[in-house]
Amino acid sequence: MRSKPLRALLALTLSSGLAAFATSPALAAAPEPAASAASAANAVRPEFATPFNAAQTAMKAGQGAEALAKLKEAEAVGNLSAYESYLVLRVRAPAEYAAGDMAAAERDFEGVVASPLLPAEDRPPIMKALATIYYTDKQYDKAATAMQQFFKTTLGR
Repeated sequence: MRSKPLRALLALTLSSGLAAFATSPALAAAPEPAASAASAANAVRPEFATPFNAAQTAMKAGQGAEALAKLKEAEAVGNLSAYESYLVLRVRAPAEYAAGDMAAAERDFEGVVASPLLPAEDRPPIMKALATIYYTDKQYDKAATAMQQFFKTTLGR
């Protein structure tokens, strides 16, 4: 009997839907590579930056499939640094969602949340997006756990 109230609570909490998240600044755009170039650990190579920036532009325009194609070009540069890999993951997750690949989006959003490179201020909307994906996929226990983590992060409880 507990599952029905849990689902109703999750549905109310997640009623804003993920569509708004797919183009939100926190999800659709990772930190600009040029802005992060000040730190050697967060520097990106120009040959990576060109297709990556094109992927971000496509994502901001709601073109998930185009963003995924550009991210493949960025990955094809090879020998990606940890930061470059994080940037790809960060933009690929909402692009996969926008393109309708829920399993891949779930996997990549989980990777983004687990990344030590994820800025603390970006964690809540990404956690809520992951909870929404779980809920949409009828993984109610995972959705509830993700929302509890979201509330703990945002409310400190």
